[in-house]
Amino acid sequence: MFRQLESKKEKFLAAFGFTALFFVLAHGYRFMNTAFSGDSLITVYQNDAAWEIALGRFVQPILIMLRGSLESSYLICVISLFFMGLSVYLVVDFLEIKRLVSVIAVSAVMTCNVTVTATNATYIGYADLYFIALFLAVAGVWLIHKSKPLYIIVGAFTLGMSMGTYQAYICVSIGLVMIYYIFRMQKGPEFKSIVSSVLKYFFAFLGAAVIYIAVWKLFQNVFGIWTADSYNGLSDIGDYSTVSLWTVIADTYGNVLRYFWEVASFATVSFRGIDLSIFWVYIQRFCNVAVCVITVVLLIGLNLKRNTALWHRLLQVLIILVFPLGINFVSLLTKGMQHTLMMYAFGLVYILAVKAADDMEPKEQCEVSVRPVTVFRVGVLGLLAVLTWANIVYSNQVYLKKELQDKATLSRLTRIVQEIETLEGYIPGQTPVAFYGSFERNPYIAQPEAFKDILPLGMGKTSLTYEGTYHPYLKYIMNVEMLTTQMSDRDERVQQMPCYPERGSIMYVDGTVVVKISEMN
Repeated sequence: MFRQLESKKEKFLAAFGFTALFFVLAHGYRFMNTAFSGDSLITVYQNDAAWEIALGRFVQPILIMLRGSLESSYLICVISLFFMGLSVYLVVDFLEIKRLVSVIAVSAVMTCNVTVTATNATYIGYADLYFIALFLAVAGVWLIHKSKPLYIIVGAFTLGMSMGTYQAYICVSIGLVMIYYIFRMQKGPEFKSIVSSVLKYFFAFLGAAVIYIAVWKLFQNVFGIWTADSYNGLSDIGDYSTVSLWTVIADTYGNVLRYFWEVASFATVSFRGIDLSIFWVYIQRFCNVAVCVITVVLLIGLNLKRNTALWHRLLQVLIILVFPLGINFVSLLTKGMQHTLMMYAFGLVYILAVKAADDMEPKEQCEVSVRPVTVFRVGVLGLLAVLTWANIVYSNQVYLKKELQDKATLSRLTRIVQEIETLEGYIPGQTPVAFYGSFERNPYIAQPEAFKDILPLGMGKTSLTYEGTYHPYLKYIMNVEMLTTQMSDRDERVQQMPCYPERGSIMYVDGTVVVKISEMN
């Protein structure tokens, strides 16, 4: 397990093989599970090219054209696994990670995390696209690292296309470069060499940004697409006139810290009224803190072993201090806007720890004794093993919950449709039907106690997480021909109706069948 992998072929096979293993363990449930909800329910048929271009994701429609526009879970998971495996290998090769056990750890960290789980669970139609963006982000810095002009140009283009697929994964590129320089500083490079190397990456990233913006604007002009001004749009990127830049910076750091403290925990037993899931929360918190502490100790040990000059050490400290800004750079641009799909790069903290443990060689002469080095290395890997197991269990519970929600939603909507179709005078496809309110606010739908803490991004109490999901569920899942419309929330007659499933919750109002699901507020 601790042996060194001698060839690139060995690294590739190990990276791809263990990535496949962890992907199946954590996300295999999702391969054959077609439980759609929220956004993935609306895009069972992904015909949203204009909207994606408006969001600056102009590569997505091209990929959808190649992959197909239907959210085929099995195919999407296979594509995701393929590009995840390639990404793991490129990370291992870029950072010159040598040991088999370290490659296994990188595979686990990059595959088993809340971002991958949330993506697969609620945004399955975009999962393969996001992991292609990840691959492009990693491949970009891998190519730039080759230092040849053609490789740098292709690498910059690759980074631009990564942003054109999903912008958040540029943070992975930035974080990897920062990790690279942390360890390069330990080798005592000359100042001139550092400057030329940094300028190489700086201009490559700048070129990537120029390529991204230029190609995006070309798509907008050719197809007449607007710039989205929604919460995740790009209309006000870089405009800090309404906020304090220092507040945004503080939020950027805070979001990273919360990721490692406000951890997701899986459901476990309850004993004498105490939910023991809380112990797993504290175990994961402890592991995260311990990983950070041990990483610092290992970095100090590496600098002592290599007798690193003071100014090289100071540069390492500076990079570590700004590291959270690098891995959360998108939050900095969006003035603090953050959600789980944007947090994938946070896992680079663990990869930094793996790299530090991988580089520490007890057999070499150093001022740190052999025994502590071995303990710290095993400690990092053991802590990551615990975190990986927690993520595997959590992911499987998320997918189980979604499947059960999907069955419950089908049962509920089947009953509602049956009641609508038995109303006197109702003509399928002609009589307008209005769903009033939200299943998430329905007083008769409760979160099962066993699943109350299983709440990844986008998951609620039901598959119908917001009002716009009713029509696609009826259309794609139930194949029911129904003329859906909307009802004013100010109509007193509707306000006085009881909520479903009470008697009188489905009735005609001015020729429209109204199904009152909940109050509006």
